[in-house]
Amino acid sequence: MFQNNFFKGSLSAIALTVAIAYAPSGSAALTNASFESPDASGGDVGGCATGWDCFNSNFISSNLFQPGGSFVNPGAVDGTQVLKQFGGDAGHLQSIPASEGNLVEASVYAINWAGDEFNNLALLQIAYLDASGAVIAVEEVFADTLGNQDYLLTPQDGGELSDWTLMEVSGVAPAGTESAQILLLHILTDGTPSSGSIFWDNASLTAVPVPAAVWLFGSGLLGLVGVARRRRS
Repeated sequence: MFQNNFFKGSLSAIALTVAIAYAPSGSAALTNASFESPDASGGDVGGCATGWDCFNSNFISSNLFQPGGSFVNPGAVDGTQVLKQFGGDAGHLQSIPASEGNLVEASVYAINWAGDEFNNLALLQIAYLDASGAVIAVEEVFADTLGNQDYLLTPQDGGELSDWTLMEVSGVAPAGTESAQILLLHILTDGTPSSGSIFWDNASLTAVPVPAAVWLFGSGLLGLVGVARRRRS
């Protein structure tokens, strides 16, 4: 029994040592991932969030400012500000360095305000770009208010974290990848061109190297564990 426990303990220690030695280096983080800049405490600020590129109708909104009428800016998941995309076909995007074989993961919280329940389609996309900035491949997920997509956006007032929907997508960077890009896109499929909105907060994009040696060593450890089990039986 002591021998078996010692053997398992040794494997655990070796695995921990190798995991530390070959731990993938952290990737670059998104700039202004929770849309806290520019300052929107005095009212919505149109245009791109600091550090992001954008197109069409984008606004930074703060729950420190509440406009009149029935509309309510949603409470942020992180900080006090969120990204608002209004009217459809509006996008926000940002890139980080990435290389072939990287595990690339993106996530973001999305919400549709209860007073604006048109069929708002929310897209979270990872695009793999080559050295010239051309798109090689994409990974993407969608959310809407009808339940026809990967995620369901239940219209809420954004007062609680549970009102938000966490969207996630991941993939492995293909050959030729030099960077990975996150895209947050609002597509309006119903209503007039000036209606509909999606709010976003707390975006994340990482590209992490996964050395082949880790997978090979992990397979070897599993083999040793199997041998140990057969010896005990």
